[in-house]
Amino acid sequence: MIGIPYLRGGRTRAGVDCFGLVSLLYSMIGITIVDPMVDRDASDGEWEVVDEQGLMWMYWDVLVIGEEPAEHLAVYLGKGQCLHASKERGVVKELVRDVGPVLYRLWYSG
Repeated sequence: MIGIPYLRGGRTRAGVDCFGLVSLLYSMIGITIVDPMVDRDASDGEWEVVDEQGLMWMYWDVLVIGEEPAEHLAVYLGKGQCLHASKERGVVKELVRDVGPVLYRLWYSG
């Protein structure tokens, strides 16, 4: 995944935006999801908003990052790192604190 270029609206290895990356990762494990920022009820399972303080992130949590209204999604990888689609660098792994303030996390209970 690292190195896939950024493409607004992209949902494939040819290019992804932040939701496209989340969608692509989940599709690799057989889960079809709909953008949680648009419709949390239209996926195969449910998105739950949890842990607004960001103290107990778990692998595969979708972090909602930015100022209100949230504009960016990342997938938590553990050890303070996340995978996200950077407009300038494509898909990269970075420390969450370097990406931006986390508003809350979404947990997928499929």
